[in-house]
Amino acid sequence: MSSQEARTQCAALTKAGRRCKNNALPGSDYCHIHQPSRAEAVEAERTSAKASKAGAEALEAQAAEGLSEEELRQQLIAELDELTERLRELNPDYEPPPFSPRRFVDLIEELLSKLPPQ
Repeated sequence: MSSQEARTQCAALTKAGRRCKNNALPGSDYCHIHQPSRAEAVEAERTSAKASKAGAEALEAQAAEGLSEEELRQQLIAELDELTERLRELNPDYEPPPFSPRRFVDLIEELLSKLPPQ
């Protein structure tokens, strides 16, 4: 029997209700995506992406309603604070790297250099 034949299929079900087609990791019933710790991270990423899209759509709608720039800014800050709290709940031990104004300026310059000239 080859090593490929000895591998078992992941025991997880997809959102469509079908069995995952990936191979389970050695010593596990689940693949790299559905490992309990990884599955939580994947779901958090999906939730965050959905929230980001919904937030962007809400901001566009509010901009169309004539909210001031300051009102939009305050709403964005509140949404970012909420996302930060959700991330802290998912990973309470995480400490972000210290803020560096120089690194921030370098990052902005790097991103600006990638924009096409006007």
